[in-house]
Amino acid sequence: MQLKGLPASPGFSHGKVFILSNTDECSKPLAIDQADTENHISKFYTARDQTKADLKETYRLACSKIGEAEAELFEGYIDILMDDEIEEGVIERIQEKLIPVDTAVREVFKSIADEMGELDNEYFKERVSDMNDIGRQLLDNVLDRKSSSLDSLKEPVILVARDITPSEMIRIDLSKVLAFVTEEGGMTSHVSIIARGREIPAVVATGPIIDKVSPADSILINAVEGVVVINPSISELKLFAEKEFAYLKQHEELLKVNALPARTLDHKVLSLNANIGNISDVRTARKYRADGIGLFRTEFLFMDKPELPSEDEQFLAYKDVAEAMNGAPVIIRTLDIGGDKPLPYLDFKPEENPFLGWRGARISIDRPDIFRTQVRAALRASAFGNIALMIPMITSIEEMTILKEIIDSARKELYASGVKVNDKVEVGMMIETPAAVMMLDEFAEVADFFSIGSNDLTQYILAADRNSAAIRHLYNSLHPAVLRAVKQTVDAAHKAGKWVCLCGEMAGDKHALPILLGLGIDKLSLSPNAIPGIKKLIRSLSFAEMQLFAEKMIELPSTHEVQENILALLKKEHKI
Repeated sequence: MQLKGLPASPGFSHGKVFILSNTDECSKPLAIDQADTENHISKFYTARDQTKADLKETYRLACSKIGEAEAELFEGYIDILMDDEIEEGVIERIQEKLIPVDTAVREVFKSIADEMGELDNEYFKERVSDMNDIGRQLLDNVLDRKSSSLDSLKEPVILVARDITPSEMIRIDLSKVLAFVTEEGGMTSHVSIIARGREIPAVVATGPIIDKVSPADSILINAVEGVVVINPSISELKLFAEKEFAYLKQHEELLKVNALPARTLDHKVLSLNANIGNISDVRTARKYRADGIGLFRTEFLFMDKPELPSEDEQFLAYKDVAEAMNGAPVIIRTLDIGGDKPLPYLDFKPEENPFLGWRGARISIDRPDIFRTQVRAALRASAFGNIALMIPMITSIEEMTILKEIIDSARKELYASGVKVNDKVEVGMMIETPAAVMMLDEFAEVADFFSIGSNDLTQYILAADRNSAAIRHLYNSLHPAVLRAVKQTVDAAHKAGKWVCLCGEMAGDKHALPILLGLGIDKLSLSPNAIPGIKKLIRSLSFAEMQLFAEKMIELPSTHEVQENILALLKKEHKI
């Protein structure tokens, strides 16, 4: 039997099934006597206190395993556990419905989780597992039971579950996990993020699988294509082995090349940096020898919490990354929300065109309290590493001026209070709007560097929503208009003595690389595991030849002609 899911963390694996059962079967609740209500309420408070203590221990364990910043999630769990709404909901059900405490706890958490799951918001949907996690731990203490399944991993297994909660992930001995398979989850769920950070193959969102497997079964995991095969046949095993061999051989060859510098045949060096969203991603960035962090997507720190993270929470996150990179540059993009990334706890009004609405720098200007808090945290962290700030969605000099004034003010505040801050924190901006491209010379006077956000720049220049299936064929970063915008950005920056980075999907696209190299891009920021492939291609090209090639490409009138020329170039040298 074969199932298809999302390839959340690439790789191949074959092994025995271990089913992590985190369901909570319960029989029909019995009514309690009025006289017993106080006893059940007392049980609730006792269980809640024990759960709070358990979560504090989980936080301590998480700090040692994944760092203080990532462990902050479990302090958030404690806040949810102690929330008045949960306390009042449980007590009200016990007193008015005369149901036992375990049933009341189930009802309250199920009600909240169901409401979150029905909302048209990906953040809430993916946080349902958090609510279930807290409820399950509380219920375990109410019923005086403890799950020992996670402690019984004695040999390497493929872990199969409906979903895997953050607290469960902390307790799992990852050295005993060959791969993860979950019925639910998404590319940004906790299991996906941790699996990628630890390079454990993972396929999520497979749909029903628990009822289809047993501990006696063996399964194949092709987490490159998102395929799960239960009790494979001989022919399926053979095909799996062939694909795994090809994948591992390619990966091994790339890793050998990756130990070498990203230098062209004529000795032009291109800096290859990693995109990250949290401290776990830094491990992968270092493994693939990233020259630095070219894009720290701080929105994930905001999206993974039920409320705005505090200055100290952000400081710990930025400090952890800065220290882990050991002096290599870390570019922190200030909060880039709105568009496809609204925050549930901010007042986002419905917009007909959210990508053209309240997002990026516009929110930072309207909510200077949020921006100042983030900037203070980043400046404090700069004392522990090589940090730079980068502002997204800038369209005017006024916006850049306002935000730089807040940064300068925050720096002076910290100096005045005796807080150590790096004196050389660069402040750059993203080039992702036509307005920014048309005012490059002016922006070069106020920005320390430019970073081209190729995803947004492409959709804004081409007026093509990058998430629209209907016009996906129109969205292409190799369109001559986009390439000319990249050239204008590089030329303006270099004229002013500034450097240019390019991030987004284009940075990891081997078809775009010859042109980007030829146009003079100084740095690329891409997914860490894409670095070896891009580096291998860089080492096979001549910078001088790519300069001539790029000049020809930007003069072509159509995307099709650009693509044909790139394919011809790469095939000629057997580079694809």
